[in-house]
Amino acid sequence: RVWIVPVAAHNPGVDETFWRTDLLLHNPNPVAAFLRIEYLVENTDNSEGGSIDTSVTIPAYSAVTLADVLGTLFSVNNGKGSLIVVATVP
Repeated sequence: RVWIVPVAAHNPGVDETFWRTDLLLHNPNPVAAFLRIEYLVENTDNSEGGSIDTSVTIPAYSAVTLADVLGTLFSVNNGKGSLIVVATVP
């Protein structure tokens, strides 16, 4: 029920490239899944937990794509770090 995304980004790269992280989350259960997604900012002391977190609901037997997670859910303009995803169901 806990997953770690080791690297998530929303920032420009070299030669006009752009790094972003999309998540595809699937709920194979007959009940809705409630997820808490926590953003751990790079080069920051995150020992007390991430500085930003948000919640996502995935209906039963459904999948949700979260495009550009850091930009859309966390309003990050230029940054990277890790994500911790905690779900109420497997």
